[in-house]
Amino acid sequence: MGELLFVITQCLQKAEETIEAGPLHRKSWTWPLMISLYHDYTRFQALQRLLGNPSPRILSMRLNELCDLKLVKKEITEQPRLRYTYQLEDRLYPIVDMLWGELLKIEIIQ
Repeated sequence: MGELLFVITQCLQKAEETIEAGPLHRKSWTWPLMISLYHDYTRFQALQRLLGNPSPRILSMRLNELCDLKLVKKEITEQPRLRYTYQLEDRLYPIVDMLWGELLKIEIIQ
């Protein structure tokens, strides 16, 4: 188990070095959110359900932090009612794709 966590940490650090936004792994839900957005879960409710119902406050805080870091785009639509959707910035797709590929390899090996 320790070796597995070490390999996962190395993958995350490599991705973070490429993104150049600091140690994102230090805050809970950051990487699970980014990977979920990569897989087209774009609505707040869908993200919350997928991630096991983290509190709306913490989820909102993380999404806003990612928006402030210019890693995630937030779109607001007003029809028929106010709705927010989130999307990874285009430049992050290849990075998260690389990370996801590395994580899948780890799962296959284990």
